[in-house]
Amino acid sequence: MLHCNINFGKTDFDHARYIRNQVFVQEQGFCQEFDDIDAIAWHAVLYDGDTPVATGRAFHKPEDPAGVYTIGRIAVLPAWRGAGC
Repeated sequence: MLHCNINFGKTDFDHARYIRNQVFVQEQGFCQEFDDIDAIAWHAVLYDGDTPVATGRAFHKPEDPAGVYTIGRIAVLPAWRGAGC
């Protein structure tokens, strides 16, 4: 059974970077996965116990109204896809 907890913030990007590298760079072959938005985005990391298994980010575009965020870079490690939480 999956034991989920989530961290969400602008710091501790290491686990989000690890997951995105595994999914987008290693698995899907993207070369330019990381960008300047990572520095301003809020990064969510989902854990199974102490193991980081999924991530995503949210950020505010200056041209959007206050309170409107863009969500993206959603990635789940292959072994946890479809596992539910």
